[in-house]
Amino acid sequence: MKIFSEFKPDLQEFLSLSLGSTQRMLHPGYPALAGGAELTREFLEANRGRKIFVEYPLSVYGLEFEEPQKTVFERTVIASEELGTPGTILVQHGCWFRRVKNTVKPLMVSAKVAGYRHAVYGIPVADKIGNDRFIHPQPLWLNQQSAELGKYEFGVNSISALFRFNLTEARYAGLVVEKIYTLHRDNPILDVKTNVLPHGGYRPFTYRTNIVLSIGMDQSPQPYAANIGYLVPRQGTLLDFSGPLPPSVRQRSFVKAETSPHSAKGTAEHFEGEYWIARNTVTGESIVVWIGARPVELFAWLRNSTATMEWIYPPAYPDNDPHKVAAWNASYTLEYKDK
Repeated sequence: MKIFSEFKPDLQEFLSLSLGSTQRMLHPGYPALAGGAELTREFLEANRGRKIFVEYPLSVYGLEFEEPQKTVFERTVIASEELGTPGTILVQHGCWFRRVKNTVKPLMVSAKVAGYRHAVYGIPVADKIGNDRFIHPQPLWLNQQSAELGKYEFGVNSISALFRFNLTEARYAGLVVEKIYTLHRDNPILDVKTNVLPHGGYRPFTYRTNIVLSIGMDQSPQPYAANIGYLVPRQGTLLDFSGPLPPSVRQRSFVKAETSPHSAKGTAEHFEGEYWIARNTVTGESIVVWIGARPVELFAWLRNSTATMEWIYPPAYPDNDPHKVAAWNASYTLEYKDK
């Protein structure tokens, strides 16, 4: 790659150079905007098909930028396979950037992430999210299946990743499970969508979602599970289920009216509504999970250092009719509240 190190106001000198299909254009006055390139419509059309990496342009046709910002906690992360493995953290600190207001597919992004060489996204509430299982016609945990990364996308306000599971077990052979996670930039909110695709034909099943909590774990006495309470809606109010359980009881169950719990352990209470809340009674932190109207049972496993939020959906094909085979979808949203 050859480098043309200075911009000309009209870029004519650059356009006249025979530098091949890939060039890098550096801005001599960085981080000041003055003297930066103005990438006009004519420039973009004249260079269609060429790879030109432009440092800190003053303007780009069709894009709107915010004012320059200096990174504080952000790190530069690869967002496209054109530059390498998506999610790879680049060693770049203290740089300046201009946030793009438009929806784009960037090659790199500035993001607040954890990790050493690879970005780790998350919200401080759960140790495992999407550790789901099929409970009928036979138990099958997704975390025991191989997954492949389908898509990895950075948007202006969020990042999303799709993981795909191709099931081969006899009762589920041919089913493809897609898990899509979308984490928002400015709010501790995670959207999760599940698609079960019947590529192998009719496969009846009942699905259960599992979240293992870690909210406030580092500030809570042990056993951790004793610190977690649940707020469950019923008749327009929130019922508080906190405090220790009897030694022989390790779970809490909540079912909709006229629904029998799948598990006989513990005592099943009734719930209404489309959300429920787990709260750390020591730190005051909580997680609100918006589950929609379909789940028929809420379930919380509480034992030693483990506390969960789980829920069960009704059977995918309640009338057992193979002619009605179709994709099955479910979604939920997690929102973290610090107090």
